[in-house]
Amino acid sequence: MLAGTAAVASTYEGGDPGTAADHQLGAHPKGWRAESYNGIQLWVPSSWGWGEVPRRTGLGLVTCGVGAYSPTAVNVNLRYRQTDGGYPPFVGRPVAPGTPCPPASLPTAAHVWFDSPLEVGPARGATTVRVNGVTRFNITVADADPVEQRVILRSLQPVTLDAHGCPRDSAGIRQVEALSQPEPPPVTVRTLSVCLYAASPAAHQALYYSTRIEGLTARRATASLQDAATRGSIQGCLVTPAQNQVIVIARTAVAPWSTA
Repeated sequence: MLAGTAAVASTYEGGDPGTAADHQLGAHPKGWRAESYNGIQLWVPSSWGWGEVPRRTGLGLVTCGVGAYSPTAVNVNLRYRQTDGGYPPFVGRPVAPGTPCPPASLPTAAHVWFDSPLEVGPARGATTVRVNGVTRFNITVADADPVEQRVILRSLQPVTLDAHGCPRDSAGIRQVEALSQPEPPPVTVRTLSVCLYAASPAAHQALYYSTRIEGLTARRATASLQDAATRGSIQGCLVTPAQNQVIVIARTAVAPWSTA
């Protein structure tokens, strides 16, 4: 099985992320979940949802609403929608809907924006930093709780294989495929990683979103995949950037197995 992270002296430009002397890269409270994008991983409370990153237009920052997009939209129970109290905390990724949408108000709740349109530096309870993953891009962390915000910023780290077992780019995909064994009996599967990739100028594919299931759930999902009548490449969703490749990696006690 592949393992490890890329070691760097500093991941940040701007803000106050601390140094290696006062924190461990990737450190996070127990029960938080990992979120990775384009070679950079961070940790957020597991109760946070998912949404979109606003786009900068001639009108300023424009969004179709936090609930307009989720990488787990196939499960409607995991899509976060606006409530009377406003949008809940969320992790946002860039997305441009395939059809026009009426602009919605920008979120005021805590959030993390991958590929943020904001400039590096602190502003109104948010801190934006510049990171170096597969490409260089900005990440904004907004949180009314300064301690929680600082923990999220300090959890930032570059990865070649993220916490869910997904490679960050095409080179990592090829490594997993080179180590892959024949499809395993579902009963031997320990974890199942689901990795969504989008086209990147710096690499053929860059990790856009990932998740992982374990135990009985993973074994049942593996059996369903193997029982599928057909397999092939499909467009992940009709948005930009389109998720144009989905990799599923089943790991047993001895080896990974992947399928497109």
